Amino acid sequence: MCAASVRRRSASSATDKFITKGQSKFSGLDDDLARQRLAELNAAPSLAALGKLNSVGLHKLKGPLKDFWSINVNGRWRIIFRFQSGDAFDVQIADMH
Repeated sequence: MCAASVRRRSASSATDKFITKGQSKFSGLDDDLARQRLAELNAAPSLAALGKLNSVGLHKLKGPLKDFWSINVNGRWRIIFRFQSGDAFDVQIADMH
C-alpha cells in the first residue's frame, strides 16, 4: 500500500500507520476491505471513475465536512477525503456514526 502514501496525503497518524505499515487501531474495521478501498481511491483518476464502483458508496459530506467525500468500508467505518486535480488529500479512516 506504499503507493497510496506516495500519491495521497493522510490526515491522521492512525490512518498513515495503516497505509504505510498495515497497523490498525480501528476496532471492527475490515482491514482487507479498507486496503481494497484505499487501492481503489489511489487508482481513481477522478471522482467519476470512483463513483462507477457501485459498492463504494461514494457521497459528498455536509456541514463542517462539506469539502470532503466519503466511501464505505464496513459497518460504521468510512474513508473520507478531499479530491482535487486527480488526487485525494486529507485521507482519513473515520467512524462516522
